[in-house]
Amino acid sequence: MTPNNIKISLSCFLLLAFFTLNSAKAQFEPPVKGDYFNKNKINFLFGGNNYNRSKGLNFSTINGIQVSDHLAAGIGIGFTDGVKYESPIIPVFLNGTLSLTGDGKMYLSGDLGYSFATEKLVKGGMLGEISLGRKIRIGKFAIAPEIGYRFDGYKGRGVETVELDGQRIIRVSNSNVSKYVDSFSTGLSVFF
Repeated sequence: MTPNNIKISLSCFLLLAFFTLNSAKAQFEPPVKGDYFNKNKINFLFGGNNYNRSKGLNFSTINGIQVSDHLAAGIGIGFTDGVKYESPIIPVFLNGTLSLTGDGKMYLSGDLGYSFATEKLVKGGMLGEISLGRKIRIGKFAIAPEIGYRFDGYKGRGVETVELDGQRIIRVSNSNVSKYVDSFSTGLSVFF
C-alpha cells in the first residue's frame, strides 16, 4: 500500500466517523423496535480469487433503524482502497442486521449494493458482504469483531494481443471485461 493510498484511506475513514459521531447512539441494551442504529467499521480483505495481490482495506458507516427487536435495516457508504482492486471504489449499499441472541450481542450482518469506481477506465458493479459479529461493551461505546466474506463485481479494461510489423504487442483494449474480487474479511465495528 503506497503512502498516498494510506492517506486517502485514513482521510475517508475519519470523514465518515466525523459525520456519524455526534448523532450516533451506543447500543448496550437489547435492541428495541424503532431505535436508531449506527455502525462504523474497518475491514481487512484477504484471500479470495486474487490472493497474490496485496491485502485490501475497507472503511464504511451504516445508519438505520431497528425494524423489530431482532432485525435492523440501514443504508451504508464506504471507501475501499485500490490495492486489491484496479481502482479505489466507493460502495453504497443496503444493510440488514439480524440479532442472533436476545441481548443483541451476537449478530449476522449482510450488505447488498453497488460499488462506484474512482477511475474512468474502471466501471463499478454489484457488491455483497455477509459477516458474523459480537458486540463487546467498553466504557461508553461498543466494539464488535467480525469475520465474513465479501464480493465486489466491476468492469475493467481487457487486454489484447495485436501483431504489428511482425511484432506482438500487448495493449489495453477498448472493451470492458467483467471482473470480480472475492475476499475473506475480518474487521472491527464500532458502535457509539
